[in-house]
Amino acid sequence: MQAGKDRIMIFAMAVILASSVIELSEAKKAATDWRCQLPIKHATSMCGNNAPEKKWGYDLSENKCFEYWYSKCESNQNVFTKAGKCLEVCKPKSQCLKDPEPPKLPSFLHFSKSWYFNASATECQMRQVTIATASKEKNRFKSKDKCINACMPSYIKEVRSYVEQ
Repeated sequence: MQAGKDRIMIFAMAVILASSVIELSEAKKAATDWRCQLPIKHATSMCGNNAPEKKWGYDLSENKCFEYWYSKCESNQNVFTKAGKCLEVCKPKSQCLKDPEPPKLPSFLHFSKSWYFNASATECQMRQVTIATASKEKNRFKSKDKCINACMPSYIKEVRSYVEQ
């Protein structure tokens, strides 16, 4: 009886492992550009007289673009000046890069709100549509939160401190 339970447990673990490997390989296939498969190299110090700069890199395991501190002395080719460029290169088939479908009826007939990702502005923006729908084939989401979760890159959170005098 125990041997049967052990086999079922081993089988379940194998299925979970296989699905995670498949998921990672799918993410690798999606990131076809070789630069996107390199790790993000965070700056750890100054580079001569040059302070680290904010840049964008693609994290293959997260399947997302991240803002990070870049240094010329500690870098590789996984570096982009804008989040939109990171997305274009590393996730070219992303729903977030598709043109939002324009409204088909005159503006006075708009009944509902939907959201789309504006890659140039790097933000989710609202637009009025006749029918509130969402589709993976289109850059359209039912809520701002869904748009943000699907499309927004991850920014650095800066913490600054100062001493009052």
